[in-house]
Amino acid sequence: MKTWATGGVTLLIATPNSEGGTTLIACSGGIHASADTGRSWSGLGGPLAGVNTKALEALPHPGGGYTLFNGTEFDGVFVLDSDTRQWSKRNTGFINSNIEKLASGSDRSGKAILLAYASHCGGYVSADCATSWTPEQRVRSSDMLTAFAAVDSVRLVSTYRGVFRSID
Repeated sequence: MKTWATGGVTLLIATPNSEGGTTLIACSGGIHASADTGRSWSGLGGPLAGVNTKALEALPHPGGGYTLFNGTEFDGVFVLDSDTRQWSKRNTGFINSNIEKLASGSDRSGKAILLAYASHCGGYVSADCATSWTPEQRVRSSDMLTAFAAVDSVRLVSTYRGVFRSID
C-alpha cells in the first residue's frame, strides 16, 4: 500500500464526484483528495497551513462535484467548492470556533443542512451552506457530545449519557 504521508490519517470521508465516481478526502498533514480509490492523492491547498483539522464533511452537488467543510481547532469552518477549488472561512454566528464535529442531513422540506459542534458552546446548525450558523438548542455544551448525525429531518446525538433523537 502506498502512502503520501507519515504519521497517519486522522480523518477520512467519501463523497460522490462529478465523474460519477467517488472522491476520497483525507486529513494527514493537510487535506488531500483521491478520485481513483486511493491510488493517487493530491493536496487541496488553501489557507490551511498551521490549521488543525478536527472534522470533515462533504455535501455532494446535484450535478456532480461537492462542497467540503473543514472543522478546525480554534479557526472555525473552512469551505471548499470542488468546482472552483477556492477555500473560504465561514464562522458567522459561532461563539467558539473550536469545531469538534460536523454532520450533514436535511430539514423537513428536504433542504440540506449542516450541524457543527463547538467544544464548550454546544451545537450549531446552518441551512445556507455554512454562510451563517445559529445555535442548536438541543445540543448543549454540557452534553459532552461524542458523535452526531442527521438523517433526513431526524437528528441523532450521541453523548456519554446515551443517544438522543430529535425530529423537530
